[in-house]
Amino acid sequence: MDIELRNVWYSYDGVNYVLKGVSLKLSSGFHIVVGPNGSGKTTLLKIASLIYKPVRGEVIVNNSNYWALSPNNTLIRKEVVYVHERALLIRGSVKNNLELGLKLRGINDDSTLKYFIERYNLFDIIKKDVRKLSAGQAKLVSIIRALAVKPKALLLDEPLNHIDMNNAVLLIEDLTRLVRDGSTVVVATHYITPDLEGLADSMYEVVNGVLTSSTSFRARIRY
Repeated sequence: MDIELRNVWYSYDGVNYVLKGVSLKLSSGFHIVVGPNGSGKTTLLKIASLIYKPVRGEVIVNNSNYWALSPNNTLIRKEVVYVHERALLIRGSVKNNLELGLKLRGINDDSTLKYFIERYNLFDIIKKDVRKLSAGQAKLVSIIRALAVKPKALLLDEPLNHIDMNNAVLLIEDLTRLVRDGSTVVVATHYITPDLEGLADSMYEVVNGVLTSSTSFRARIRY
């Protein structure tokens, strides 16, 4: 999926802009957006995920101006998945949450759930109430829920926070597989790990709402 931001501006209060004239193109591949807390990278991801409408500028999805389309543009929206930095889970069990995305898309695919349960060894928590999960477990469930629907575009905010090393390796492998299958994956982070850097087809830096594309900051950034 191709997602392009053209001269995008965004403000929460109508006075102060958290994004200022941002333009970038995201296509099939792995993309990293890096910046300190409060830089605007989360807002950028939410606009690219078609959650926020920019105050000014355009969001072009597969050559169409998304916000100028008719209200019946849900098919495009279902192909784009955003995963919050803080896990947002529905009430109920881990299994309920893993099934959610598939059900919303009318997909009945027990084999996909079985694959992820086995791959991430979720047997001990699959029936557990999500309110009793650790931060790392909740984060893992929220990401697996997104991976299960095989989105055309997957945007993740600090996906490796609270994730143990073994599961982080598995997640990176699954994100790599998603890209290999033609999807667009975007990761926002305040710190580029060597594993993430090795995957990147493009890297962007956001500071005070201004975006730059560069390779010069790869060695120096650690916010």
